[in-house]
Amino acid sequence: MNRKFDTTLIFDNGGGVTLRFDGKWAHWFDDMEQAALHYHSYLEDGMTDDWEGHEPDNLEVEWSIDDVRNGSYRIYFHEDVIKEISNEDSTGWKNIDEFCLALDEILQRENTMYVEKPFTTLAHINSLGGELQEAFILEKLGDNDYLAEYDGVKCHAIYNPFTGRYYVDDVDAIIEDGLPRRKTIDR
Repeated sequence: MNRKFDTTLIFDNGGGVTLRFDGKWAHWFDDMEQAALHYHSYLEDGMTDDWEGHEPDNLEVEWSIDDVRNGSYRIYFHEDVIKEISNEDSTGWKNIDEFCLALDEILQRENTMYVEKPFTTLAHINSLGGELQEAFILEKLGDNDYLAEYDGVKCHAIYNPFTGRYYVDDVDAIIEDGLPRRKTIDR
């Protein structure tokens, strides 16, 4: 998926979240499941033109680094949300945890993940017998098929929504020059 997601999520210390999409639609939610449904809907088609509930004042909500430092807000962008879904630890903020849990459940049902730009994550590495190591997820190639890189080797990876982890196959699914290389079997 090569589309850029223009999203800002402003979690407030009162338990709500303001979603902003494309700088033209915003809404404050106190129900994290409802917020996750709207977020997923935006990820599906990038359209907000026919949506109801736009609150123009929420496009203008200002926050500063001091607001973030003193605990008034936590600001997330799309890549932050995707990383947080894979993180098993609590953020310490109930609204963020509930939003990420609700979005993760939707993504599991739909069997989708939205990779906007490369990111690093702890992943199970095939050449290490499944040991967790940091790997790059570069892009989504297809239905639960990701281009990954570990230790300089580009290869396929899959995402397991039940464990929240990627599985990087740097042994049997290496990609060289954009073409898959399958391991040959000596007979």
